[in-house]
Amino acid sequence: MNLAARLMQAAPDTIRCDAATHRAARSRLRFQDLPAIRVKGKAAPVEVYRPVEPARKSDGPGTMLGRGEERAALAERLRAL
Repeated sequence: MNLAARLMQAAPDTIRCDAATHRAARSRLRFQDLPAIRVKGKAAPVEVYRPVEPARKSDGPGTMLGRGEERAALAERLRAL
């Protein structure tokens, strides 16, 4: 089981994320720092964050992170129109 699944188990009714996700998304989202938690499979407590709201108002559509194959398929379908 991966860390995301452990965080989901720890808080089934809300969104929680780890430090790596926090670092990757903090320019776009504001986060609430939560107390670190212990999860199975990790020796040390895991830093936990909760996304609260966008960091700033968007001027347009957001940037898609990853999903290269999906983006290519979408671009191909748009070209076919």
